[in-house]
Amino acid sequence: MPRILRLILSLLLILPAFQRADAQSRDLTTLLAQVKTGTRDEVRALLPELRKSHPDKPGVLFLEAVCEEEAEKAVDLYQRIVNEHPKSAWADDALNRLAQYSYAVGAYKTARTYVEQLVRDYPQSPFVPEDRRKTTVAENGSDERSYAVQVGAFSKEADARRQVDKLKEKGYTAYIREKRVDGKTVHAVWIGIFSEFKQAQAFAGKLKEQQGLEALVVRR
Repeated sequence: MPRILRLILSLLLILPAFQRADAQSRDLTTLLAQVKTGTRDEVRALLPELRKSHPDKPGVLFLEAVCEEEAEKAVDLYQRIVNEHPKSAWADDALNRLAQYSYAVGAYKTARTYVEQLVRDYPQSPFVPEDRRKTTVAENGSDERSYAVQVGAFSKEADARRQVDKLKEKGYTAYIREKRVDGKTVHAVWIGIFSEFKQAQAFAGKLKEQQGLEALVVRR
């Protein structure tokens, strides 16, 4: 067999091993940051190999959920993490996202259940208020202790919807809230649900730093 052919065959044999090693060594936190900066398709392309080789299985599930475009499928993945990997480093974040999604779609009782589970099972989580209070989510959507981060306000709902869609593509839980300002309807774009002002303020700071968005904390 010609030497060059043997060399090519050898490279073909060892390439999968290198790919597996690379997949195992990838920092999932870094990949999540890439998703938020708009490279979701590139990260999504890595998922098949990550599912096979990465040792952090719940972390890969979390990354898959963040990359998922269909909200219902993402919810199923977050729920799998909570149910199947409750002791993983990703479980509290997954539970927090389930609560945020439920609140955003108006499932307030479900959101309250998720938040109470978060406080009960993960009292040291950064997603839990500092004093470990349970967030009481009212069925009518109001809560004197809850906050959101506003990243835009538009006179036209279509403009607000476009920003929401862009933010969701980056993995953020964005939604629209209507306000009356000087007799006119304004469509505000909000992100997240926070029971502590400090949490919302810290998140707003990250948005400004990472996304260049002018973000401010608002009462919900």
